[in-house]
Amino acid sequence: MTTTEQAKRDLKAIPTVFDGLRYRSRLEARYAVAFKYMWDHGLNAGLLYEFQGFEVDGVPYLADFLLPGQSLIAEVKPALDADPDGVARWTALIEARGKERGVLLTDMHAGSLEFLLIGPDGKGGHWEDDRAAWFVCPGGYHLDIHPYPPIGCARCPVTEGYWYEDERIAAAFNHARSYRFGR
Repeated sequence: MTTTEQAKRDLKAIPTVFDGLRYRSRLEARYAVAFKYMWDHGLNAGLLYEFQGFEVDGVPYLADFLLPGQSLIAEVKPALDADPDGVARWTALIEARGKERGVLLTDMHAGSLEFLLIGPDGKGGHWEDDRAAWFVCPGGYHLDIHPYPPIGCARCPVTEGYWYEDERIAAAFNHARSYRFGR
């Protein structure tokens, strides 16, 4: 491990309060800001913070977020390589439950954001794609993350048209990046 990689792993997160909840890190709170913004602007981006603890391979594990509308368990890390043990527990949880997909939410920088998306493969393992992005369904109501824009929406009567990038998603991440906590 390089000195830079070790320095990233040794950084301590700043606990942050947003909307009455205390998040373990400022980055977790920023994601809460982004999803609340999307919810407030008509997208089904409801989320639950630290919704349920699990024992994964005999080790306690508490996922950061559940996005029930997307059947998605989200883990927040400053970088893909910041916490290999935590990412391994998150991956093991997705494999063991075999129901939800998982998304690794990393640093919220300006510009195009791509995330690691994993899902159960039905055989006790998982598939993954590290180029997933947030899209809105052709009807304009449902938010989800995909490695590519799918056609149609199973949750609304729109059966044609591709999912698309929506300005509300970009606005939510911009709002979260500039949000000032505790002021």
